[in-house]
Amino acid sequence: MSKIVWTKFWTRNFSLFRFWVYIESNKLSFYRKNFGGIFDYSLAVPDGKLIAYYHNKKELDLMTKKIYQKSCKNFWIFEKYAKQVIGWMQKFIDFNNDLNEKKLHCLSDKELLVLFKKWYKKYLSWQIAVYFFFVLEPICTEVFFTMMELYLRQLGKISELSYYTSIIMAPEAMNVVALEQAFALRTAISIKKNPSVKNKLLRLYYEKFLWIPCYDIKDEPYDIKYFVDNLDKLLALSLKELEQKLKDLEQQFKKNKKDFTELLTGLEDKKLAELAKIMHWLVYYKDHRDDKRRELGFAGKKFMSVLAERMQLTLEEINYFTPPELEDCLRGKKVDKKKIRERIPTNFVLLSTSRGIELVTGRERIEKIIRRELEGGKDNANEEIRGVVGSKGLARGKVAIVRHSTSLSKVKAGDVLVAVTTHPEYVPAMKLSSAIVTDEGGVTSHAAIVAREFKKPCIVATKNATKVLKDGDLAEVDAKNGIVRKILK
Repeated sequence: MSKIVWTKFWTRNFSLFRFWVYIESNKLSFYRKNFGGIFDYSLAVPDGKLIAYYHNKKELDLMTKKIYQKSCKNFWIFEKYAKQVIGWMQKFIDFNNDLNEKKLHCLSDKELLVLFKKWYKKYLSWQIAVYFFFVLEPICTEVFFTMMELYLRQLGKISELSYYTSIIMAPEAMNVVALEQAFALRTAISIKKNPSVKNKLLRLYYEKFLWIPCYDIKDEPYDIKYFVDNLDKLLALSLKELEQKLKDLEQQFKKNKKDFTELLTGLEDKKLAELAKIMHWLVYYKDHRDDKRRELGFAGKKFMSVLAERMQLTLEEINYFTPPELEDCLRGKKVDKKKIRERIPTNFVLLSTSRGIELVTGRERIEKIIRRELEGGKDNANEEIRGVVGSKGLARGKVAIVRHSTSLSKVKAGDVLVAVTTHPEYVPAMKLSSAIVTDEGGVTSHAAIVAREFKKPCIVATKNATKVLKDGDLAEVDAKNGIVRKILK
C-alpha cells in the first residue's frame, strides 16, 4: 500500500475518549448506507498543548464529494438529513438528562456495563451530526460562491457579491450566543422592574446556560460568577437602554429572515436558489450542532462521573480511557492508573485504518509514529499568512493568541484575536478585539458570523496563524485580500 497523504482537519483540546468517539463514529454504517463509504483512515497526534486530527486526503476528498452530492441535491433532502442527525444529538442529551444519579450508584458493575454499551452506542450516533455539517461546509461554500459569482457576473452585478452573500449567511434563527444575550437582557429588565427577584432570576440564568464552555465531558461549566458579572454590566444600563437592546436583537433576526426571503424570491436561477437556501440554513445548523455538542459535554458528566467514582478515578482521568478499556474495567479487569495519567493531556496517538483503531503511548513510540506518518509531524510554518475572508475590513493591533477559553482574559481592547477556532464564550473577547483571525473555519464558521455581526475584519482558514504569530506581535489584518502581515516594530 502506498504511503497515506494526511491532511489536517482540525486541532482541539479533547480527551482521548472523545477522539476515539470521533474515529469510531466515522466508521458507522450510516455513511456506507447513505453515501457509499466510510472514513476508514484518520490520525490524532499531539500538536503542542492540543491534539491535531488528520484524515487520509484521498478518502476525505472522496467522502466529502459523496456526502455533498447526496445530501445537497435540494433543500428538502438537506433538511431531512439535518433534522435526522440533530435529532440524534437531542435524543442522547435527553438520555443523559434522564439518568437518575442516585439509581446509577445502586447499579452493579455488570448493570453499569450494559448501560455503558447502550450509552456509547447513542454517543456514536450523536457524533455523526458534529461531522456531517463540518464536512459539508467547505465544499458547499466553494460550489455556492462559484455559482453566485457566475450568476452576478452574467447580470452585471458582480460588485454586489458581498451584499448577496452577507444576507444569505445571516441566520434567521438564534443560536446559543443570541439566546443567552436575549435571556440576560430579559432577566435584567425584570430585575429593574422588581429588584426582589434578582437572586431567583440569576439562578435561572445560571442553570440555563452554565454548560456553554463544555466542549468535552472533561471540561468544567461556568461558575455563577460569570453570570453575576454579565448581569451586573447590564444592570448598569437604564431600563430604556435594556429594552432597546432587546428590541434591536430581536429585530435583527426578523430582518435577517425578511431580507433573505426577498433575496431568494429574486433569484432567477432555481438551482442557485436551492443552494442559497441550503447555505442559509447550514450557517444555523453548523452553529446549532455546536450548541448541542456543549450541552452533551455537560449532560454526559453525570454518567461518566459515576463510572469514575466506581473506579476511584477523577472525571478527567476516566476521559483518557478508550471505550474498550472502560468495558474491561467494568468486567473486573485491574487498571494501571499511572499509565492512564501519563496520557493526560496529549501523550497519545490514535491511528485508524481498515484494521481498526490503534492506541500509541510513550514519548518515543509517539515520536516514531509521527515521523513515519507525517515526516516529522510539523507543518512548515510559512511566514506568509493567507486565508479566507470571513468579514471585510482592515485593522492593526497586538496579537493575542487564544488556544482555549481559559486564555480569553489576555485579550485587551484593540488586540487582534488569533485562535484555532472560536466558540460562543469567545464573544466578549471578540467584541474587544480589532480583528479576528483563525486557523480553521469558513464563511459559515462561528468566527466569520460573529465578525460580520460586529463589523470587524476577520480572516479564517489560515491554517498557520497560531503558529506563525506570537503574543505581542504587531499585525495587520487585511480582510479585503485575505492576508495577515506581521509588522516590524
